[in-house]
Amino acid sequence: SRWPIHLGAWLEHGVVLALLLVVLALVRAMLPYGRGRLGVPAMAAVLLAVSVVAGVVWHSLHDEGLWRNRAAVAQVVGAHFQPHLRRITTDQVARLIGKPDVTIIDARYPRAYDMGHIRGAINLPIYSGIVERSEILAGIDPDQHVIVYCQSEGCIWAEVIAADLIFRGFERVEVYSGGWREWSDYAAGITKP
Repeated sequence: SRWPIHLGAWLEHGVVLALLLVVLALVRAMLPYGRGRLGVPAMAAVLLAVSVVAGVVWHSLHDEGLWRNRAAVAQVVGAHFQPHLRRITTDQVARLIGKPDVTIIDARYPRAYDMGHIRGAINLPIYSGIVERSEILAGIDPDQHVIVYCQSEGCIWAEVIAADLIFRGFERVEVYSGGWREWSDYAAGITKP
């Protein structure tokens, strides 16, 4: 049932509008009447200043605010800045698989992941949102070595997920550019007699 969510959203909007009206009434009450009365531009400036202060306070105190929500900050920063991403080769991935301080992340769609993935990899689909990524990453220590891959060398999904991880505070993140295609060719070459 989605009606409680819609009701909550409408109530929140109603509260914001009511607060806006209260602020406007207070500003109007504080303004002197007659010759010195402030015009519409001055009232708009006061309203803007009050809105900015209220926004800063909300984002500072609320758990979902921009300054307290590391995942949200990662999304905003990631949209504007591209970090330097380290690359890793197939041989290096093969040596690191199964080590306790290494996490491998598959950035492909779940269906592709289910059809085959690097042993021990967890699926973090490219389309996952802030909350879903936070839930999936909750069990991973930010100090761990993280390797991210997607389908093949032309796929940029691994870079997107790796950049998001870096902005979330993960420091040892590498991209396996060859992806599943290169890994499956490598694995097939190992198992052939």
